[in-house]
Amino acid sequence: MIVTRGKSLEAPVGELRKTNTVAFRIPRQNSVEQVAGERTDSQSDQTSVADEYERRQRDEIVRALTACNGRVGGADGAAARLGMNRTTFLSRMKKFGIYAKQYA
Repeated sequence: MIVTRGKSLEAPVGELRKTNTVAFRIPRQNSVEQVAGERTDSQSDQTSVADEYERRQRDEIVRALTACNGRVGGADGAAARLGMNRTTFLSRMKKFGIYAKQYA
């Protein structure tokens, strides 16, 4: 997030640079396979990050359901415990194939 007190932003360019940038190299004649392999590795890394995020979400839902004895809604429910709307929580449960009755 960038916050400024005027109509324009005045900041040194060095402070605005990203620290985790990925530079793509221009392929030489004989290194097309090498560059393609690097892109595949990058896509694989992004996929594993997404998989890890989903696994953590699923684990968080399961822990909340366990702590609430399978109760989803209400003030004492798992959705409230995680600060979510009940419908959002139910949607995520469906996405991950989680059934509240398993934790009752």
